[in-house]
Amino acid sequence: MNDIDVMKFLLAINNIDVNNKGYGKGRTALMLIAINNQIEVIGAMLNVVDIDVNITDDAGWTALIWAAYWNRIDVVRVLVNVVDIDVNKADGRGMTALMLSAYWNNIDVVHVLLNVVDINVNKTSDEGITALKYAEDRGYNKIVELLKKLS
Repeated sequence: MNDIDVMKFLLAINNIDVNNKGYGKGRTALMLIAINNQIEVIGAMLNVVDIDVNITDDAGWTALIWAAYWNRIDVVRVLVNVVDIDVNKADGRGMTALMLSAYWNNIDVVHVLLNVVDINVNKTSDEGITALKYAEDRGYNKIVELLKKLS
């Protein structure tokens, strides 16, 4: 039995709570899938009717924020295409997936996020800093160029 088979088996169990935050620091199974880049099982998880793709852990991070932080480009591509995803959802410090991607120089993730219609490139963190400012401060010129086109 492979990971996909196990996931489908578990998801078929009646009354399973796919949004359970019992995986350490309030993380859900979807967040762990994103963190561990398990692209082969994410589709099965996202097909569950009650899945909350915007649920946050104790730090306010969503599966998308985790995927962006770890530069899980394939997971990010899948998540941004989920109908209910909030690409501008901020964590406990007001940072979004775009801001974290700019801060950590995850240029491929920045590319994907900038192609999302609803992305807010001018959103500021709780400290009043935009994704552009994070990239400028850290000297990530390629990301700066991308963000300046949309700012």
